[in-house]
Amino acid sequence: MGHRSPLMCLNAARLPARVDVSGKLTSLFDQDRSLWDRKLKADGIRLLELAATGCELTEYHLEAAIASVHARAARAEDTDWAAIVSLYDTLMLVRPSPVVALNRAIAIAQRDGPERGLEAIDAIEDRDRLAGSLLRNGVIMCGLKPEKGLRRRSEHDLCGISIPKAAAAGPRPPDGLRGGGRGRPHRASARESHLIVPLA
Repeated sequence: MGHRSPLMCLNAARLPARVDVSGKLTSLFDQDRSLWDRKLKADGIRLLELAATGCELTEYHLEAAIASVHARAARAEDTDWAAIVSLYDTLMLVRPSPVVALNRAIAIAQRDGPERGLEAIDAIEDRDRLAGSLLRNGVIMCGLKPEKGLRRRSEHDLCGISIPKAAAAGPRPPDGLRGGGRGRPHRASARESHLIVPLA
């Protein structure tokens, strides 16, 4: 069995809910989970459990495990964020990247609160390589709401984007699906579609 099979099944299970009626990408938090393909979800979890019996731990195992935690939650608010943070911690050891670190920060915000998530964003190495839309969405998904007037020591987040303006702009899909090389903005690859950012 290929290492990618569980991840492919779990990602494909969400396809029916990833786009709304107007054709826009739908946030993982806002997807109608009743539309997720139950058979693909069950197959992905079963294949992951089989893959976990081996001695090898790859990035595909970890990515599928993250996707499985989301798949097991009937509602977004039922998500086991502590488990997801732990998996991202391990993924950062196996395959570190700014996008993985950003998603880890979002998971920390969901577990520990917005300020802890924003602190984790501040700590991301090579954060200047993150595409602006990814970073904006990450700030928003950390729980920053304009109406709550979240205060920070700096009124600007990374890359000089105003936090209130970024939050007011609302989430947008990523600019592209190509990985960025050194010195260029890092955009999420198709392989990273299981992550919280990009939105789907």
